[in-house]
Amino acid sequence: MNENIEFGVSGQLGSIYNKELNSRKWGISTALHIVADYNKWNFKGEFISYNYNAQGNNKEKLDILQMAAYGAAYDVATKGNIYVLGLAYMIPINRKFIKYIQPYIDYSIVDKYKKEYFNTQHLIPGALVFMGPIYTYVDFALGKNQPWLTSNFVEGLGKGTANARWNSRFNINIGYYFNQ
Repeated sequence: MNENIEFGVSGQLGSIYNKELNSRKWGISTALHIVADYNKWNFKGEFISYNYNAQGNNKEKLDILQMAAYGAAYDVATKGNIYVLGLAYMIPINRKFIKYIQPYIDYSIVDKYKKEYFNTQHLIPGALVFMGPIYTYVDFALGKNQPWLTSNFVEGLGKGTANARWNSRFNINIGYYFNQ
């Protein structure tokens, strides 16, 4: 019987430099996590609290901060909590090529501090196929106010949209790992 439980605590201190004011404000993020294995089951949970503590050029406290990825800027709420849950079950196969298959479901929600902002949600049911050094993830990602899954790339992690719909993407990710 495989039983294991892990708890963790982490924190991050960082600052955002404002060039116009030639000053920086310090922000902090903290996280608690648990990973539990019981027989063929795996559970992961995490709570993250973040506060970028950003200020504008007039020294006003900012509720939205712009970040960028893939050549485009997008908004991010400067303060919030993130809740993450994941559940997986390992099915041993032990055949010529496939060692095991692990169906999983992961869910996360970004609960933004300002009540006028709308949550970002991400739900991913899928399966991992383990073939020695090759890991293949096949999943169906769903998101609501989730920038990489919606047409509302700019506002999803910022204010969000009140009537945002669930959008989806089918995903296959194959990775080859050299150190086994």
